[in-house]
Amino acid sequence: MKNTFYYIVVGSVIATMISCTTYSTHNVASRNPTQEQTSTSDNSVKMDVANECAGLKAKPFSSYSKFYFKPDGTAYGLKNEKEIKLNFEESYKVYNADGSLNYIESLNSFKAAKGITSAVCNSGLPQSSTGKAVGIPAERPTSNASPGSASKAGCNIKSDADSVVLAMSWQPAFCEGKPGKPECRLAQFLTDDAYQAKNFTLHGLWPNRNSCGQNYGFCNEVKSPKNDFCLYPEVTIADHSIEKELETVMPSKAAGSCLERHEWHKHGTCQDLDTTKYFARAIKLLKNFNESSTAALIRDHIKTPQLKKSELLKSLDIAFGDGASKNFIIVCKKSVLTEIQITLTPKILSPDLEDSDIAIKNLIDKSAKGYIRNCNEDITIDQTGPG
Repeated sequence: MKNTFYYIVVGSVIATMISCTTYSTHNVASRNPTQEQTSTSDNSVKMDVANECAGLKAKPFSSYSKFYFKPDGTAYGLKNEKEIKLNFEESYKVYNADGSLNYIESLNSFKAAKGITSAVCNSGLPQSSTGKAVGIPAERPTSNASPGSASKAGCNIKSDADSVVLAMSWQPAFCEGKPGKPECRLAQFLTDDAYQAKNFTLHGLWPNRNSCGQNYGFCNEVKSPKNDFCLYPEVTIADHSIEKELETVMPSKAAGSCLERHEWHKHGTCQDLDTTKYFARAIKLLKNFNESSTAALIRDHIKTPQLKKSELLKSLDIAFGDGASKNFIIVCKKSVLTEIQITLTPKILSPDLEDSDIAIKNLIDKSAKGYIRNCNEDITIDQTGPG
């Protein structure tokens, strides 16, 4: 009888502890101002954001009340109370410093690309005495914005970067995911001797401000991203030789899909170099990497067995200095290498920097921690063309 009583008491205590722990966890989550809590109780929705244009005739996605992620990372919208899977492009995704997906910022990026903004949704609506449009929900308080929100003060102030990211794409893998892009289907880009078949291409050179996350940008007249890069104003490069080089290392420019416009208006406007010198610096850094022993190792594995992740990391240390591999960001999709990034010091964009000093090894920001995303021990190096 004593034993029975003992087990009953212990069981009751454990049940109470579990209940208290669960309650405490939910309260901690609700106090986090950077995460909008969903109304679902089964945790089927990971994060959601409202659609300011919901119910407004002739406005973008007006039949959708909100957008959200499921735990598996798939994005959905609630359209007339029905769940619809979104065509959520990789370019909409925003990642945290540790490589994890920032759900709220990614959804806001999607909304911006689709033209779902307060200005668009409010336009043409009757105004109340307070100046707010009638019939739409009030804007969210600024305390709900994440630390990386572009609306945060100082995230579009020129020459205020504390680091610079060089982003380089492995074009064959990029084109596997976006075969419809002009630079991925025109014959001139699909030969084995094309530049992008054996070299990394230039994604961008991005001035960064740590307090803004990945949202430091648009420091001039253009203040928001365009869904079609060719809708940005044209970019003039005074030196014709630099422009021709850019067409080689950035296939999008040669193909007419205008990545150079996006890169300049979002990133280039946030530093002091003109267009010619800015792209010239980026090209020189890219060539510096493509001429390294790491790039040679990657080329050697295009049509051979997969590259070992440990071997790749070791090569980065050899090519760019002991411990450098810890500063690189290596991105794969299902263990297919798609991009390599490295964080550099702001010195790389200084007008006073001599050409002879432009080398990745000399400019790595040692305080910036790298990471590896979606790469197994065996990494595939994609070859150009279909398949």
